[in-house]
Amino acid sequence: MQSLPEVMLTDDHGQSIQWQQYLGQGVQPYLAPLGEEKNTTLSKKLFLNTTLNQLVNQKLALKFRASYFRNSFKNDFIDNQDFSKSQRFRAEYQADIEPSVYHSLIFGIEGTYDVVEGNFFGERMALMSGSYIQDEFKISDRLSGTAGIRIDISKIFSGNDESQVSPKFGLILDAADRTTFRASLGKGFRAPSIAELFTSTSASGFKVIPNPDLKAESSWSGEIGFKTTIGRNILWDVAVYPERYFDFINPSLGVDDTLALRIQFNNVQAARIRGIETNVASTWFGNHLNAVVTYIFVDPRDLNTGNLLSYRPQHLLTTTLTLKKGIFELGADYRFASRLKKEQLEIFPDDPRVATKILDARGVVFRQTTLMLNAENLLQYKYNQVERNLEPARQFSISWQRDIKR
Repeated sequence: MQSLPEVMLTDDHGQSIQWQQYLGQGVQPYLAPLGEEKNTTLSKKLFLNTTLNQLVNQKLALKFRASYFRNSFKNDFIDNQDFSKSQRFRAEYQADIEPSVYHSLIFGIEGTYDVVEGNFFGERMALMSGSYIQDEFKISDRLSGTAGIRIDISKIFSGNDESQVSPKFGLILDAADRTTFRASLGKGFRAPSIAELFTSTSASGFKVIPNPDLKAESSWSGEIGFKTTIGRNILWDVAVYPERYFDFINPSLGVDDTLALRIQFNNVQAARIRGIETNVASTWFGNHLNAVVTYIFVDPRDLNTGNLLSYRPQHLLTTTLTLKKGIFELGADYRFASRLKKEQLEIFPDDPRVATKILDARGVVFRQTTLMLNAENLLQYKYNQVERNLEPARQFSISWQRDIKR
């Protein structure tokens, strides 16, 4: 890689000036900073997944899912030789039971076991398990409801053990032949990751320090929405949702005893995310052409300070266009996320900010097997979601899938 001109490193803040000049002004952002031209990262990933379905009878269906994910990387940087190897084992067993025409029960149990080794968090293990049951029931011809409960248990070795019981309730009203209204309320739970708990490293003059006392975050979320059909080929869906978080996990910036900058994950005592989502789906030419447009407005706030939560764009737009003909399918996806505000940057608030504008494309061939060709970030758009971390450039991939039926 070619280095940047030395004139850009003229004072103690040279790296900041350098970054602004080659990313903020769009000048060759893939140039490496002076002295870091030989920095490399070797990353390896392996993902295996399987799903088994069994229809026992008309009232009972069983499903088993299992997956294995292995991820490793090693940095060879001028100031960083970090390495990590992580493994995740996950399994879930689910039963769908229909005891009568008025009730549909879903019962399941799942577990995840994580093993992580790395020089910046040592050897860590985490075990998470959950079980759930949900009943979908008819109250009348036009009104139906949902009631469920989930139990989560998180055991972080050398960390906190936590658990939570999470209820869920919902109602759906068929107000007319083409219009339905819905409302729901539920509780959520998320245990902190091993990286959030134990990461201890230094890079580019910053220290990332661990926080083994980090608590799991919990939340209450609700939704009110409606869905209606316009004409014969347009489906419109709108939803308003508030989410209230407790012990919300968020990165924060501070200084240590030597006045060096440090980053640590901490619990924000009270946070709120509220927003509105609208979705329009349309089909044309005998279902050969499909289009979907989704817009989301989000207002994420730290209720203690009133500031926007870090790294969360407020406007999100996604459009999908799919053309199907016989065994072939062509598609394109466009994603837009608005530019972050200055207060949403934790580390370099004065760095330039840009919106996210990404175009992906795909081609699929369906037969007994499925072959998919993907192009991500087709237009080679240069952007970051966390300051000074350039997001992936244009990528091409091929995937193959085969369903085995007995």
